[in-house]
Amino acid sequence: MLSFLPSPQPEASDPPSFASINVAALQTIADPWHRSRLAAEQARCLEAQMATLLQIRRDAVGELVNSHRTPLSKVASHLGLTKSRIGQLAKAALRTLDGGDAR
Repeated sequence: MLSFLPSPQPEASDPPSFASINVAALQTIADPWHRSRLAAEQARCLEAQMATLLQIRRDAVGELVNSHRTPLSKVASHLGLTKSRIGQLAKAALRTLDGGDAR
């Protein structure tokens, strides 16, 4: 079961942060309509955060491989990914720098 530590209360206009999701509390909401709506809202926030995190990782891998000339195998070992995946991420980072869509 997932459980996250609570974070300081965000401003009303701020989306919930990853750490502010209390899965155990969400599971205890009796009304399935309310529970499903809150779960969907949290999922949308997590999806947006995941996309941002993956972009940060892509750019960091691109910097390591393309700028610092770190061997693919070393980056792959550090991140627990294959050399092939590291190559894909590094290439995508270059496309992003060139103004293309990296997806």
